[in-house]
Amino acid sequence: MGLESDVMLKIEVDSDGKVTKAEIIKSSGAGFDEEALKAVNQSRFEPAQRDGQYVAAEFSYIYRFRRQR
Repeated sequence: MGLESDVMLKIEVDSDGKVTKAEIIKSSGAGFDEEALKAVNQSRFEPAQRDGQYVAAEFSYIYRFRRQR
């Protein structure tokens, strides 16, 4: 079992930048998926803009787990 992994997620945010939905697109297992979802759901993102107005958006995000030395 390695200490490094990538989890790819699809994230939807509202016009305030709050996460409204997050799902795993590419799993890495071993508990990393759950931790990535937990971290993303506690995060806030800068909302997308269209014609100067904040709008809801959907995007892919890679959460990288790396052991630091």
